[in-house]
Amino acid sequence: SALLLELSHQDLELANKTCDGKSTCEHGKNSRFGDDLDWRDRNCFCDELCRRYGDCCLDSPFYNIAEQRRGIASFTCVDLRQFGGIYMMTTCPPAWGNP
Repeated sequence: SALLLELSHQDLELANKTCDGKSTCEHGKNSRFGDDLDWRDRNCFCDELCRRYGDCCLDSPFYNIAEQRRGIASFTCVDLRQFGGIYMMTTCPPAWGNP
């Protein structure tokens, strides 16, 4: 059975398990499109799209554990020779029926 674990970003900070700005919404890192830090150097995101992709930082205002699980189930990091790792949908959501 799955174990439900809820953490806050503060819990990670107290345990000294953060990644120097790569895993937080601090410093105005709200969008994957206008971010000063290259998206390939981020561990998570803080924009509204993180709900869909399941890659929200724990301190994102859009973080919701159920949405994160749904996103993770459909998207995978695929290594493309020309571009490196790209996060893309690799399975259809269960709600989509077969044609």
